[in-house]
Amino acid sequence: MTCDFQTASSEVPPAQEPPATAVAKPSAPLTAETRARLGRNLRLLYAPVLEQPLPERFSRLLDTLAGTGEGESGR
Repeated sequence: MTCDFQTASSEVPPAQEPPATAVAKPSAPLTAETRARLGRNLRLLYAPVLEQPLPERFSRLLDTLAGTGEGESGR
């Protein structure tokens, strides 16, 4: 398979610098209050997901993976 596509170096547009507003600035660490609020909100958001039953194929996969690690602990 051959490629007929050739690009001269003069045809390639120069790389552009992102606008100054797009550059992430280092931020201060999150406060304990902010971390606690984020944690509460994430728990509220994902609580319904955690209440759903585990699909049977995931359960079988976990059982299979748990079985493969038992023989390696004696090494």
